[in-house]
Amino acid sequence: MKMNRGSRLLLVEGVAGAGKSTLTHALVNRYATEIRPLRSLLHLSQAHTYGPLAVDEDRCTLTCEQNVAHLKKIRNLLEHLSSPVMEEPHAKFYGIIDSLHFTQCVRPGVLLPENALEFDKLLAQMGCKLIFLHVSENELWKRIQERRETDFIQYARKFGSTLEKIHEYFVSEQESMARIVRRSCMSTLVVDNTQPTTDNMINSVFDFWISQ
Repeated sequence: MKMNRGSRLLLVEGVAGAGKSTLTHALVNRYATEIRPLRSLLHLSQAHTYGPLAVDEDRCTLTCEQNVAHLKKIRNLLEHLSSPVMEEPHAKFYGIIDSLHFTQCVRPGVLLPENALEFDKLLAQMGCKLIFLHVSENELWKRIQERRETDFIQYARKFGSTLEKIHEYFVSEQESMARIVRRSCMSTLVVDNTQPTTDNMINSVFDFWISQ
């Protein structure tokens, strides 16, 4: 497998409440202060990685074929941006992706693991690395309680009628996602994010991202 030397892509995965948005925000800020000269930077939030599936998910009409087609669009975008710098000796394109195929295997859950792992190989070939944020069951419960008055809980009601049921669902989802993540072809760093995100953790993830 020929690796792309000119790209530094990082996929951040984890269940809702694991701290993905906090981490990606910190990484983008760190990029802006550390990388000189500035290079091309792409940040794909869940508005692009998960949002396009949401309408059909809510209608219970989402199919595996639709999910795969969505991933192909993202693959085409990443290939378009990474292929011109493939032979560069130093990184010229950086990207951070918030949630993708591993999340989609468990939520909405129509994507088959074999489809996800085929896509996973393509990401690995582009030089993408993987961060999996893991939190304890107690911390997940605490974070769900903290968000009980937010839009998140309204969304999460589809997974359980009470906070306890929602918590039970996301604990199970984290276990399922962890099993699939272990099969990834990408260079992977599992991070325990039970405690509040620290500068040391951000530094470790940043170094993991930008290293060849």
